[in-house]
Amino acid sequence: FDWYKANIACSKTDGGWYLPSITQLLGLFYFNSDTSWNRSTDYWSDTLISGRGFGLNTKLGILSFDMLRDEDHFICVRDKNSLASL
Repeated sequence: FDWYKANIACSKTDGGWYLPSITQLLGLFYFNSDTSWNRSTDYWSDTLISGRGFGLNTKLGILSFDMLRDEDHFICVRDKNSLASL
């Protein structure tokens, strides 16, 4: 999904789901063993700067900075105990 579609998909999920901030995304990746990650892609966050989106490159474990129309994976969050990976 591009950033726009990922954002809409999370917000349309019942229960108050949303794209995580870059800080939340990094915390889930590094400190939550319950989350299953595709280890060769980028994941979107809701964090935008200058018309680009920050994300996480799971192959290298580093931040990515992508055009909003790029196709990446995403994960939705609603609180620290609930998440959905899409």
